[in-house]
Amino acid sequence: NFGRSVDDHGYIRLVDGTDDAPPVPAVGGTNPGDAFSIEKTAVHEYADRQFRPKERAESKRLLYVACTRTRDHLLLCGTHDIDVDESGTIDLGEPAAFDDADRWRDWLQPALLDGALVAEAVRDGQARGEIDGASYTVRRPPRPVAWHTDDDAVDP
Repeated sequence: NFGRSVDDHGYIRLVDGTDDAPPVPAVGGTNPGDAFSIEKTAVHEYADRQFRPKERAESKRLLYVACTRTRDHLLLCGTHDIDVDESGTIDLGEPAAFDDADRWRDWLQPALLDGALVAEAVRDGQARGEIDGASYTVRRPPRPVAWHTDDDAVDP
């Protein structure tokens, strides 16, 4: 997610100044109606317009380097939004538009994870795909388990 905080407003960014004006800090402020939430300020909006394209370009560059410099294996992991219909069929949620991407999966999901591959991975636990002679495996994450050891003691 480009290293941003989860709430996207809790960061501080210095917006470059001009010859006539000093730099301006973009700092979140509390919402007057709810002291426990932080509101995105006009300076945050401006900072996002200035810096987000640069952050996306850098993230694309890093992803490209990771994918093209790998010798044997490249492990990409992350989370995907899912949609489950009434019959229990699982589909991946739509990724963000290419220019609005905020995760690497938004760039790769359309190319790597088609519906048939996802269905096979859900059904069989994994599925293999291929692009230009390079193969890849998509695995379904394991089901959650409750961890217990023989040493787990319950206080009476």
